Amino acid sequence: MSNSKSINQRYNPSEIEAKWQKVWDDAKIYSPNLDKDARPYYNLMMFPYPSAEGMHVGNMYAFTGADVHGRFQRMQGKSVFEPIGLDGFGIHSENYAIKVGKHPAEQAKISEKNFYKQLKSIGNSFDWSRTAETYKPEYYKWTQWLFIQLFKAGLAYRKKAPVNFCPSCKTVLADEQVEDGRCERCESLAEKRDLEQWFFKITKYADRLLDGLMQIDWSERVKIAQKMWIGKSEGMKIDFELAKTYKYIFIHGHNGGKKNDFWIWLKEELEKRGSAVEMYDLPTNGNPNIETQVKFLLEKHKFDKNTIVIAHSLGCVDAFKLLPKLENKLKKLILVAPALSSNLADGKKRPELEAATDWKFDFEKIKNKTNEIVVIRDSNDDVIFPAWPQEISNKLNAKLVTIKANMPHFNSSREPIILNEAVEQIDVFTTRPETIDGATFLVLSPQHPKAKGFKSKEVVDYIAKSIKKTDEERRKEKTGVFSGEYAINPLTKKKIPIWIADYVLMGYGTGAIMAVPAEDERDREFAKKYNIPIEKTSLNAKPEGKKTINYHLRDWLISRQRYWGPPIPMINCPKCGWQPVPEDQLPVKLPFIEDYKPLGTGIAPLASHPEFYKTKCPKCGGDAKRETDVSDTFLDSAWYFLKYVSTDIDNTAFDRERVKKWLPVNMYIGGAEHSVLHLLYARFITMVLKDLGLINFEEPFKKFRAHGLIIKDGAKMSKSKGNVVIPDAYIKKFGADTLRAYLMFMGPFSQGGDFRDTGIEGMYRFVKRIYALFTKSQISPVPKGGNLKSQISDEGLQMMHKTIKKVTEDIEGLNYNTVIAALMEWYNFLSKLQNVSKEEIEVFVKLLAPFTPHISEELYQLLSKKNEFSSIHVSSWPKFDPKFLVKNELTIAVQVNGKLRGNILVDSVTSKDKTKIEELAKNDNNVSKHLESKEIKKVIYVEGRIVNFVAA
Repeated sequence: MSNSKSINQRYNPSEIEAKWQKVWDDAKIYSPNLDKDARPYYNLMMFPYPSAEGMHVGNMYAFTGADVHGRFQRMQGKSVFEPIGLDGFGIHSENYAIKVGKHPAEQAKISEKNFYKQLKSIGNSFDWSRTAETYKPEYYKWTQWLFIQLFKAGLAYRKKAPVNFCPSCKTVLADEQVEDGRCERCESLAEKRDLEQWFFKITKYADRLLDGLMQIDWSERVKIAQKMWIGKSEGMKIDFELAKTYKYIFIHGHNGGKKNDFWIWLKEELEKRGSAVEMYDLPTNGNPNIETQVKFLLEKHKFDKNTIVIAHSLGCVDAFKLLPKLENKLKKLILVAPALSSNLADGKKRPELEAATDWKFDFEKIKNKTNEIVVIRDSNDDVIFPAWPQEISNKLNAKLVTIKANMPHFNSSREPIILNEAVEQIDVFTTRPETIDGATFLVLSPQHPKAKGFKSKEVVDYIAKSIKKTDEERRKEKTGVFSGEYAINPLTKKKIPIWIADYVLMGYGTGAIMAVPAEDERDREFAKKYNIPIEKTSLNAKPEGKKTINYHLRDWLISRQRYWGPPIPMINCPKCGWQPVPEDQLPVKLPFIEDYKPLGTGIAPLASHPEFYKTKCPKCGGDAKRETDVSDTFLDSAWYFLKYVSTDIDNTAFDRERVKKWLPVNMYIGGAEHSVLHLLYARFITMVLKDLGLINFEEPFKKFRAHGLIIKDGAKMSKSKGNVVIPDAYIKKFGADTLRAYLMFMGPFSQGGDFRDTGIEGMYRFVKRIYALFTKSQISPVPKGGNLKSQISDEGLQMMHKTIKKVTEDIEGLNYNTVIAALMEWYNFLSKLQNVSKEEIEVFVKLLAPFTPHISEELYQLLSKKNEFSSIHVSSWPKFDPKFLVKNELTIAVQVNGKLRGNILVDSVTSKDKTKIEELAKNDNNVSKHLESKEIKKVIYVEGRIVNFVAA
């Protein structure tokens, strides 16, 4: 009986797909009610960034795999939310705009239009009513708000540190963005530069990030990658002092003296180590005159390259005026709680301080008269403004140390932090402190700050050569250079040499190790190569040190010296320090500027625009300066899954009730390459929001599955090889359904596959055959109240229910390639039948629907008798009946004199007939050959299992 509906028997994918996409959009079948739907299911794929020419087939592979899962859950009766948006800020998009000669803001509009057009063509069940684009103010307003919440919580801070700088991308990179010493984006060798940057304290959450891995259902390779990156190890931090002595000159502060504060204790400690210490009570102490005091210091002291000056409070002002007058360069300058103005933090007027000097300092000359500068700040200082040490540190390119002093303003008799900075020492992290008596040398990474202080030509040349090596190259052959200096083993008190070697990485521990060649193979290999002594260890030495847990993980460097990103919402005031932009003034809009290209100097393009950075301090109202760096694009994507549920609400980052209803995300699918980037950052931000009481969960994704990689004709896709596959042409020629099915059939979804044109052509033939069979075949309808068995054979029922079970279980496991294989097998079975029942067609197209949504909808509607539209994609998923899974066919082994000679296949009825079984067994070619010329004495038959001929 043919279908009474008019059927276009020629498969036209373009027509069918355009038609149903419009119908679905009009009916809003993919837009759940976020406030009322009863069975919420959040299905999400990784945030796409629309860089380069648009979507490639690797993107579509991930999107299709996620969509198959979402469609399956929807047919299970869930209210599936599958949103989409664009992660359009950042280097990728900006570099492409530069390449094509477009302003990033203009290119973003072009890319958005193209990318969304491509996304709409692939047939995913996206909720197009709730998109989010990171480069629009209504989105990045809340990224800036998030930054401020972290700052207020003490989790965002600015500091000077050695950072990775990509000379090609012309910006700093987080550690996670450097692979084997190279930029993960452009593969340029990253340089180490000392720059002041914004960081997030992700290290504070290291243990929780580790513990959480035990609670989440994620791909194991991703969990392992995060565990390795966090890299927790327990050990001890031990200080090895350098075997060097210096001349120390102390300069006390206002109303101070050589017997006040910490000076007596500090002098004793330094003299114990063999160093010389000089200090005088300064003239004009109560009513200071800085010029008089500087003249006094120059008369009393001889300053040379072996001199370390330690100044406190107003004494730092003496040092500022002193250094430009020196003939020789100092070894080091230590500034403790330095003053920068006569107007102190307590607000009291001090005319004697105002008259003490002109309060003008030549910081460039100061910087050039010493090899090293350290600024020590008391976090509880009640004398100086907290911004002063920061400003001085910036101007002098100095190391800034912040600590809570024993007494405010370091006015106690003992301040250990000053001794720590005064004595040159190397902090070593070791997991085996008991081997310290066998430590015969120290090894520093070439990137270690101390290594830069060794000025011999051999050391300088070695470091320059080493920092150009990748981590892999550094591991292959152990090379090193003797620094020329020694340290003191704190247990044995022996002098041991300090080496610089590139087998020690700065990312491990402190970047310095105590080498114990008797216990460590790497150290032993190095010691033998350079003839360094090897001494046995007692293994029960107990060194002095601090028990420490070390992590490979470093704080997240968030600053970027680029244009295309959200401006960091912070303001720097000379008096009040760093202040957040008031929340009611957000967003800090990214201005449209023509000179947006990166400068490569460590300074962002916005720093050239005073109309942007000049502002007022939100705390005191004085002149201040905006931060001109933008934030890392990974911050944009670290919270986007929260925004999706609130895109229609503009007065909050996310609606708490909706977040509570829909999150955490039920299924998240994306690339394993983001294991320690996006996935780690998203977990961190979610934990912070939980701690701030803004959400009620701390893991963002209940289940995460990493998809595989698509290659082309056996090779990894790359623009240089010209083998990047753009799906547009394939969709136009074969249809999205065919491309979707082919991508899912290429191999296991978690592993990927090889894209070949011959393969997609084969899939196209399969899809066309389905369409032809189900539109042309003689359909046998099932009458109302009719007996299903009378319409479908036992074999047909078994095949149908076996396929339902296989497809259901394999979709749940994301084993999509075997699903397609099972449907091909069932199709082959159906294609040989004279009549195909309506039941079989309906079940088949429902099982096919997640993979080929358009043709499935077309065929389902042709079968439907309903006047009103009801989509296949909200219909119920077929269920298998276990009773139809029992096999009707049995395999019976045939033996001759106890030896297996063949097998026969029979149905369950025949298996009960011994005579029939004997006849069928004798007719088997191999069995008959072994019975030839033999007399059968006896036949033993075990029903349904075995028949044995006993023959003479």
